[in-house]
Amino acid sequence: MEKKQTAVEWLIDQMLKQGYFDGNKPLSITNLDHLEHQAKLMELEQIVKAYRTIPTARWTNTFAIRYFNKHYGYNYTDNILDSNTSNV
Repeated sequence: MEKKQTAVEWLIDQMLKQGYFDGNKPLSITNLDHLEHQAKLMELEQIVKAYRTIPTARWTNTFAIRYFNKHYGYNYTDNILDSNTSNV
């Protein structure tokens, strides 16, 4: 089975690849916001994918987004997964 990357692993990997940890590239708020947004979407996609593996779960993307917003304190709209590249 292929090992999947967590949102945290992806974030750290992206920051390493983009040179934020070697002192050569400053981390701006804009760059950090972008990376944070991408990592949150990845986490949301992982939640959707996990629930889709449960045969009895009546899980929709809308339910997943509402769950994510409630438990993680965000305010994503129901179409957030549709407007981004998604692996779900």
